[in-house]
Amino acid sequence: MPAAVVVGCMEGMAAWRRLRGLRRRRHRPDRLLPASKERLRRHVEELCARGRSIHDRSGYESAAAYIDQTLQDLGLQVRSQPVPVGDGAGWMPRNILVRFGPDRAEGSRFVVGAHYDVFEPEGPVVKHPGADDNASGVAVLLEVARLLSREELDVAVELVAFANEEPPFFGSPAMGSDVHARSLSARGARVTGMLSLECLGYFRDEEGSQQAPPGIGMETPSRADFLAVVGDDSCRGFVEEVGRVVERHCLVPLVPVSAPTWVPGIDLSDHLSYLRRGWPAAMLTDTAMFRNPNYHRPTDRPETLDYDRMAEIAAALAAAVPELGSGRAVHAAAGADAAEAGATA
Repeated sequence: MPAAVVVGCMEGMAAWRRLRGLRRRRHRPDRLLPASKERLRRHVEELCARGRSIHDRSGYESAAAYIDQTLQDLGLQVRSQPVPVGDGAGWMPRNILVRFGPDRAEGSRFVVGAHYDVFEPEGPVVKHPGADDNASGVAVLLEVARLLSREELDVAVELVAFANEEPPFFGSPAMGSDVHARSLSARGARVTGMLSLECLGYFRDEEGSQQAPPGIGMETPSRADFLAVVGDDSCRGFVEEVGRVVERHCLVPLVPVSAPTWVPGIDLSDHLSYLRRGWPAAMLTDTAMFRNPNYHRPTDRPETLDYDRMAEIAAALAAAVPELGSGRAVHAAAGADAAEAGATA
């Protein structure tokens, strides 16, 4: 998914100055537990060794089984959620879910998800490993699960590995995240927030390594050394709060990006399914095709990723997600968005 189109939507020079200030920070934030770059690399390699596209259904299920078993090995109760695709052949991929904290079906929860399928535009002829898109997101999700499994949470957090984010399913009822969001809505559950992990492994420090969409009339970062927290204008406060909370625990700079839904890329990930139901949702991304020349290509391989930075991100999320799940992020978001609406009324 071309998430990084949104890079050019940063609010001008203020966001750029803020990013330069974050780059100068050198202290190590407090963490719950350190993340393992070796585990992250192994997860990416295992996922990339399995076909995860609709053209390789046995490989698709093999990837799901790997995620399932990895979570079971942590002592977690794993649940599979069938994702009907309506192809008439009886094939039904699945979401894989684990839950932390209070277990109330109709209660509130904070959702973190990453899709595990891969896009192969050439069909079965050319295999795409899909390291950054999106084995990196799933690897971080699995590492967050490992870290949270050692903690007693007093808030409900749900981690989900989604099927069917890539075309031809994106935006359809057969999208794994849509199935999940629909099931929560049907049960009357309240989602305090949702964060989609989308392409989290490609970083470069050289000038000129970060691109911006053509036609953006403002200065944008030129180095691909940051993460973006992306959402539409309806979730501006939530996006800002996610950026602030994660940033306190992370040495990788984060830049919040909010823009109208007509801006290409703003809602092109699994957070779309939750936005559609009125829940605050955002995407955490390395900006994908606007920095990664391997995006949606056979060269999107494990050796191109930065596992040190991925470990930073996983540790930061493990520390930040329980705080975000407490609901403070939603209250801050609601207050900020209401204040902005009042100011423009």
